[in-house]
Amino acid sequence: MKAKKNISLIINPKSGAGTFGTEEKALRVVSLLSERGYNTDLHFTHSQGHAISLAKEYADKSDIIVCCGGDGTLSETVQGVILSGTDTPIGYIPAGTTNDFAKTLKIPKDITEAVNIISAEQTVALDIGETDTEKQFIYVASFGLFTHVTYSTSQSTKNKLGYMAYVLDGIKSLSEIKTHRARVTADGEVYEGEFIFGAITNSLSIGGVMNFSPSDVVLNDGKFELMLIKVPKTLAKLGNIAVNLINKKYNSDDVIFVHASEITTEFEHPTPITFDGEYAGTFENIHIKNSKGKFSLYVKR
Repeated sequence: MKAKKNISLIINPKSGAGTFGTEEKALRVVSLLSERGYNTDLHFTHSQGHAISLAKEYADKSDIIVCCGGDGTLSETVQGVILSGTDTPIGYIPAGTTNDFAKTLKIPKDITEAVNIISAEQTVALDIGETDTEKQFIYVASFGLFTHVTYSTSQSTKNKLGYMAYVLDGIKSLSEIKTHRARVTADGEVYEGEFIFGAITNSLSIGGVMNFSPSDVVLNDGKFELMLIKVPKTLAKLGNIAVNLINKKYNSDDVIFVHASEITTEFEHPTPITFDGEYAGTFENIHIKNSKGKFSLYVKR
C-alpha cells in the first residue's frame, strides 16, 4: 500500500468574512484531504505574519503545505517555505476577499474543486519578488492611488463589498490625489517624473481594480510587469487613463508599461508601499529582483 503523504494545513480564520474560523469549514477541508489519502495537521493563524512562522516550522516536516486564506496568507506561507530552505510544494484553497493571485492561477474558491487540484499534485514553479529588505512578495508591490486602500479599508467593509471596497475608497480620494516624484530604473531603463500610481506585478489583476491581458503576463518568465501612471494634467486626461486601463491599453503618454527583471525605485520623499495587498513599510529607496521559479504551487493543468 502506498504510504499516505503528510499535509500541514494553515488556515487564516479571518478569511471569507471569518467563516473559516468555524469548526465546520475547517473540518470539511481536513475531511476532503483525508478522503484523498492525506494525513493532515491543522494550524490556525493568530496574527499577521503568523503563517510565515508556521510554514517555516512545518515545511521540512511535511510533504505538502496547504494554505487556506487570502492572497496575503498565501504570500506569508510561500515566504515561510522559502525561509525553511526546502522546496516543499504548496497547495492553495482561496478564501479571501479578492483573491487576485488565485484568479490568475484559475484556482476556484469552491473547497472541493481546490482540494481536487491539490490531490492531482501537478505543480508549476513560480517567480517571487526579492527585495533589499527582509520582505518578499509573490504577485504585487505597489504605491500610490488605491494602494492605501488595501490596508486602510476595514476588513468588515472588504468582506461585505469585496473588490468594490477598493474602488469606492479610491473614488473618494480622487479629488485630492497624492503624487509621488520618483526615479524608477527597470533593467537599465530610467523613468523619472510625478506618478499617482506604480506597481511591480506578476498577476493578471490588482485588487480587483486593474486587470492585465493574459498575453502580457507570464508567471514564471523571470520578469515582472512594471506599470507607472503619470499625474494627469486635466480631469479629461484622468478619464482617458481609466478608459485605457479598462480596455487594457497600457502604453500611452500617461502610462508606462514594461517588463523587467530588476527594478530600483528612488522616491523624493518616504513613500508607503504594499506587498501582496499588505502594508510593507515606508521607503525612500527599494530594489526589487525577480527570482525565477522560486516556489512550487499546485495548479490546474
